[in-house]
Amino acid sequence: MGYEQCHAIAPHLRNEVKEMARGKASNNTTKVTAEDVKNKFNGFCNTVVLRAEVKRVLLDSDKVNKYSIAVPSETTKGNVSYAYLNLTEFCNNESPYEVGTLIHIEGHMASGSYEKNGKKFYTTDIIADKIEEI
Repeated sequence: MGYEQCHAIAPHLRNEVKEMARGKASNNTTKVTAEDVKNKFNGFCNTVVLRAEVKRVLLDSDKVNKYSIAVPSETTKGNVSYAYLNLTEFCNNESPYEVGTLIHIEGHMASGSYEKNGKKFYTTDIIADKIEEI
């Protein structure tokens, strides 16, 4: 397993995986394995920690709230750009966060697919384990 395969890994952890790979290469041993990463990071490979702004409430039900969120990131030229992501929160009759609310999210990524009009679409969502209003 190379560090590229760990999609949701935080940048500072990604650098540590690169270092692990370099160390193994310099010792003429095998590639970094999924087990190496699991042992090193204790399951952090699919951990997402974000600060974002709620842009739209997509679904408000008794058990699930879904949002479209904007995650800011700084470009190389110092400008701010936004990644728009889907967020799913499993809840117990909680009201959804309002549009414009800044939130701190801890969770994981999940992928899925669905068919519409005979065409297959693929999705990547963030599943919230914990959300706090900032």
